Amino acid sequence: MSLPALFSEERIKRRIFFACAALILAIMVSVSGDYGISWDEPLQKDYGNRILRYYSSGGKDTSYIDRAKLIHLYGGLAETITALANRLSSHDVYDTRHLVIACFGFLAILFSGLLARELAGWNTGTLALLFAFLTPVFFGHSMYNSKDIPFAAAYAISIYFLTRFIRQLPKPATGTCLGLALGIAMAINIRIGGLLLIAYLLFFWLAGILSLLAREKDMPASRLRQIRMSFLYPLLIGTAAYFLGLLFWPYGLAQPFRHPFEALRLMSNYDVFDSMNLFEGRWIHRWEIPWYYIPKWIWITVPLFISLGLVLLPFAFSKKWIGRAVTNRYLLAVTCFVFLFPIVYIIVRRSNVYDGWRHLFFVLPPLAAAAAVVWASLIRSLSRKAMRAAAALLLAGTMLQPAAWMYRNHPFESFYFSPLAGGINGAFKKYEIDYYGTSLRQAVEWIAENSDKNRVNKVRNWYGEKECTEHFIRKYRHLKYVFVNEESLDWDYAIVLPVQAKFDSLLLKNWPPRGTVHQAFADDAPIFAIVKNYRTPEMVAESIANAVYASTDVNALIASSLHFYNQGNYLMCVAASERALMLDPANKYAFNNISSAFNGLKLYNEAAEAGKMALAIDPGFAPAQGNYAEARARQKDQVPADTLSIHYTNLSVVYSRLGQLERSIAFCQFAIRYKPDNAYAYNNLCSAFNAIGNYAEAVKYGEKAVELDPSSELFRNNLQTAKKGLRP
Repeated sequence: MSLPALFSEERIKRRIFFACAALILAIMVSVSGDYGISWDEPLQKDYGNRILRYYSSGGKDTSYIDRAKLIHLYGGLAETITALANRLSSHDVYDTRHLVIACFGFLAILFSGLLARELAGWNTGTLALLFAFLTPVFFGHSMYNSKDIPFAAAYAISIYFLTRFIRQLPKPATGTCLGLALGIAMAINIRIGGLLLIAYLLFFWLAGILSLLAREKDMPASRLRQIRMSFLYPLLIGTAAYFLGLLFWPYGLAQPFRHPFEALRLMSNYDVFDSMNLFEGRWIHRWEIPWYYIPKWIWITVPLFISLGLVLLPFAFSKKWIGRAVTNRYLLAVTCFVFLFPIVYIIVRRSNVYDGWRHLFFVLPPLAAAAAVVWASLIRSLSRKAMRAAAALLLAGTMLQPAAWMYRNHPFESFYFSPLAGGINGAFKKYEIDYYGTSLRQAVEWIAENSDKNRVNKVRNWYGEKECTEHFIRKYRHLKYVFVNEESLDWDYAIVLPVQAKFDSLLLKNWPPRGTVHQAFADDAPIFAIVKNYRTPEMVAESIANAVYASTDVNALIASSLHFYNQGNYLMCVAASERALMLDPANKYAFNNISSAFNGLKLYNEAAEAGKMALAIDPGFAPAQGNYAEARARQKDQVPADTLSIHYTNLSVVYSRLGQLERSIAFCQFAIRYKPDNAYAYNNLCSAFNAIGNYAEAVKYGEKAVELDPSSELFRNNLQTAKKGLRP
């Protein structure tokens, strides 16, 4: 037997297919421990544990219900398996989860190949297997996405057995019916959208029966009986799949004829998550998403072998060209329908989609299978060897590109963008790359390796779920997670992701952020930045002050004023309270806090005035009564003139920043009354008169300030501004 003949044998092709599948499984399992945690995982991990408590309590523990986040509307099959795996494993809880999810991802890839084999043979099946495996976005999510990847696996299994069911009508094999029922049940146990597969089953059963009746005009009575009785198959399969689909879904199991349809209604109009998305270079709200959002995301993130397959797909139905090599064009049409229909449905319904096309990853297996059929058929149908070789080389090149990218950028496979989008370099600042924050693991590992191991380094990460960062920080004794603002001094390193630009529009424009000491890249596109704290106490104080003067939240301002008072920062207490009064002129708490602060500054006349205003609003307000009484009792205290002059000078700055220039001028004059040589008070008067356009007065006070302190550049600049204002 010749070598070509040997490799054309069916059993050899089958062995090659399963050898490739085994290699893919080994790769996915071996690398599954390299990935970070997605935002969703802490919630999903907890959901799995709650489901286990439900079953172990005999249904009494209903803590799995979460009315806020609606996680109970999802089936719990994948989460229950991962929770059980963690109880049996001594490894890291998330690494164990990722191993289980990788197995689901492998199932999706495996059945992509089996579906293509059903359409056009083992060679095409092997090609589809590789197509799904070499789709980097899908591969990356197969390591941590426990909602979309397991559903994709269940969908792929169901579609594979559906094509076998259609082929075997009117009397499908028992194994086919069992596989289809279990596949649909698996899908429902993950997401209520699995009910769509029952609709597919009914639709294609009817289409198949009508096709048989149209093709076979004179059929024997036994054949007619088979066709009449065939309605039992979708009925029994659908019923079994529905109820089996509730076994790992406590909420659905509790009321099987009500809760699944409630979940379907709520999930079809999912409004819990209010998202902003970077799309085509601008941040858009979820309701601004254009109709082509999903098609474009698919187009720019699948490899070229799938993009070209989509372009050539219509030719697969032509007998004159590629279609000659297609085993079953009707089953190919079914495959096209099951990946196109969900996309069209979402476009028509204007469903809430975000984070790229991860919610539709389940269309990847039939999409990969269809693309493989197109390529295999194209190569087989070309008559000249040179043309076949050229097509094979083109295909190999399109497969080598994502394979090399995955190897080069591991473990960031899910950040892949097609050359049609300019790769990831072209996508940076146009599309979200690490919207799930899975690179935080690598960020923590860099800090652990490069920070001082002889002291505790405080690490902050503002964006995303706290546990996604803290879980890895806990592995290092010299690292500590802190949840503090950027303006705080209480951190050493910060992890910044480009996706945070949805809350700070300047972040991407000014990338990398100030203080960056390290960046991670996929190709040349930055994935995250490590920032070292460069702030001084003075910078932090100024940043806090800026926030107070710009705030429009009265309640927050009152809370801040109390915080400042308790810290002994009476000037900022006054600033926050006065800012609150600008927004709410009858706020008794603001007047009372000002009275407290002025008492602290020993400015008892002003304290009495503010207390009186608070009592005018609410005569029975006890705190104001106390502050007013204290101010009145101490108005005759002898306070050093220098102290009073300093306080009035500082307050003049506060009122100037608030825009209350008349009060600022009055406080400057008080400061000069107590200390006639107070150069800062004269300078502040110069600045205030500049602001109101009274340049003559500004020059007079500016010259006095410079006379008292000729070395001050600030004083000279203010005087120069005043003199320029006097010029015609």
